[in-house]
Amino acid sequence: MITEDGLREVLQAAVDDPAADAYTLGLSDRALLAARGREQRRWVRYLPGVAVGTAFVVAGTFGVLALEGGVGGDGGRVTATNVPKMSANPVAGSVLLDFEVECFGNGGPTLAMDWMWDPATQQYRAADSSVYTALTPSPDGKRALVVQGVDTHLWGVADYADAVAGKVRYFAKHDDVSIGLRWTDDGKELTTTLAWSSGPNKDDALFVANKTADFYDPVTGSKRSVPIPQAVLDGVRSGNWVAEQWEGAYDSVLFPMVSTSGGRMQWLDRDGKVARTLTLQDGLHAAPAPNQYLGTWMSPDGRYLAESDGTVLATFDLQQGGRRLGSMSVVGGGIFFRANANIWGAENQIILSLDPALKDAGKPDFQQPKTGHSPVYRVFGPDLKLIEESRFVLPDDQRGYCASWPITWAPRSQFPGAFIP
Repeated sequence: MITEDGLREVLQAAVDDPAADAYTLGLSDRALLAARGREQRRWVRYLPGVAVGTAFVVAGTFGVLALEGGVGGDGGRVTATNVPKMSANPVAGSVLLDFEVECFGNGGPTLAMDWMWDPATQQYRAADSSVYTALTPSPDGKRALVVQGVDTHLWGVADYADAVAGKVRYFAKHDDVSIGLRWTDDGKELTTTLAWSSGPNKDDALFVANKTADFYDPVTGSKRSVPIPQAVLDGVRSGNWVAEQWEGAYDSVLFPMVSTSGGRMQWLDRDGKVARTLTLQDGLHAAPAPNQYLGTWMSPDGRYLAESDGTVLATFDLQQGGRRLGSMSVVGGGIFFRANANIWGAENQIILSLDPALKDAGKPDFQQPKTGHSPVYRVFGPDLKLIEESRFVLPDDQRGYCASWPITWAPRSQFPGAFIP
């Protein structure tokens, strides 16, 4: 379980690494100051595209942890909140099911840290815990995976209503690296997420921290594992390929890899043999540029692919030979998205978070905001043309003392009434 000391270890590594500056922008002053001066015991590198915001946002691949989550006013603890105002006729296909909150000073309400959508009461309900808690619905929306701890120390699956109410039977997950869990596409299993690590020195290359791709039975908690093929590890070590999150189920697992130029992908089977290849026209660069931080995300129907190197986000139509549809810069402007979560929402739309309070982060005269952050959600089509924009303002925080961050999106057809971006 990640503690405050554990978080400070991560922050210590970040504040000592000039290359990590772009990925720690937005971490609150108190978190960075608290991290300085502590002994560095493990080196951690951040992935571009990781959501970083205030003290409690460390990395999308690890989850979120609050140093001072829930602090605020003296008017009693807020454990339920109505849906924030949204467009009269929103067109986005997804709703916000799970978000995190951190409040600043004593001017705001006393809000809990973790919030989940409750269809029964048509409100967001607090998962009132001192430990990071997050909920992810199954593909059909009927069940939910609930994890506790930034490194998924505990996990459990329950019917969605029971999960929101905290009626979850938890299983312990013991790993030697911080590895999360996610649903397989068919919703029949849970699988571990791809994790990266590096050696003790700042110049050490990244390598895949996982030894195996693990698959869990949601009911019994039993585990089956597939060793990471040596061909995947060799491809990463060569500097020519970047491994991506594996796909499929235990019996049909595939290991995708993207070339460092961003122009080619290949999928390897469990024996390390190439099962599929794909060319992405123009990739992300006109010429190959080694980049260990490439990320790819497949649309729900498998037609489109999004790709980013932390500076540019591009989309491709796989039914038209990998034709490039559009691209946009994701540098600066307060734009964040989680590296280990699919940025595609329902109806083949892309949802990106924009924090206006951090739009000038990185400039010499930038000062960290002393109040909260109300994110703006931008919804794009597969061609990256803007469809809709909406600001998420907590009803109980009209004075703007609390920061909120999205964790989980789901199809609006499954959860009517929740916030639509």
